[in-house]
Amino acid sequence: MAALNLVSGPRAIVRAHSRAVATDILDLAAMADVEVSSEQDLYPIDHVFDGQSGSGGSCWVASARGTQSIVLHFRRAPNVASVTLESEELADTREQRLELAVWSDGNDSHFQAAARTVRFAPYGQSFHRTTWDVHTRGVSRIRVNVTPQPETRFATLTSIILR
Repeated sequence: MAALNLVSGPRAIVRAHSRAVATDILDLAAMADVEVSSEQDLYPIDHVFDGQSGSGGSCWVASARGTQSIVLHFRRAPNVASVTLESEELADTREQRLELAVWSDGNDSHFQAAARTVRFAPYGQSFHRTTWDVHTRGVSRIRVNVTPQPETRFATLTSIILR
């Protein structure tokens, strides 16, 4: 797969709404910076980290079509047991492929999780929660690639949750 161009270097995650983070969830806004390949002004990447998870939560929507990349850069390397991605599509029948890679302690080698595909249907399942057990100590970086199918659609995510 070709490298994806990210909009800019890592930047702090902005939490628009002050919500408490559950004690079993890592507070990504407090511990990581984010890079994203594209985002719509009304649906920025910060929505993924605002604590409004689950069906009906706020979401990120890419501004460019096709595969998009989100990279989390940790200021202090946490231990991560699992990574959960939530996504919702209410208006269209389509699929979305999710890929996850985890780097630990700044090493070049990384753990590449098996890709997963979720299917949305307005009169069927419209919300998906996908979890990978990663059990990795000292995580320095996480990359999520989201590919809508067909690729003429926009990638979306509701939440990225680390435990």
